[in-house]
Amino acid sequence: MTQVVVATDYSRAAPLIHGLKFRHQHHWAEVCAELLWQRIQTDGIEIPGPLVPMPLHWRRKLWRGYNQAELIARALSRRLEQPVVTLLRRKRATKKQHELPKSQRRRNVSGAFCCRQTPPSTVILIDDVMTSGETAAAATKALHHAGCQKVFLWCVAKTSRLQ
Repeated sequence: MTQVVVATDYSRAAPLIHGLKFRHQHHWAEVCAELLWQRIQTDGIEIPGPLVPMPLHWRRKLWRGYNQAELIARALSRRLEQPVVTLLRRKRATKKQHELPKSQRRRNVSGAFCCRQTPPSTVILIDDVMTSGETAAAATKALHHAGCQKVFLWCVAKTSRLQ
């Protein structure tokens, strides 16, 4: 990854992320996007390319009914006037990263992603939470393999310790 931008610590964002992910409270996607937007403006961060939401496996998306990273990306795209491109696909179901010890997280997501089409040279990968960074690293590897040169990771929150 070229750069990682995190809007806030997970302890501060947990209620809105849980509402968005598990309670179908879609309005929290706007708040998540606003937190990222404020960080981008405050830090003077360059907007280098289109937004690529971290994909869910189709079964998890079907169970949840939506992809929270895509909702955040779409809300942020309106502020940035950048397109959202669903370039990545999760090829196989993976266990939830937060339920695994750090030693198993890389193997869990290794090879889990592929690109649907040739990506642009630079993209911004959007996710809700970063814990160990292994999911983002696996997605970045797939983007690089498909021809993307730079991947910027923007997350709403990062855990301060592995859970």
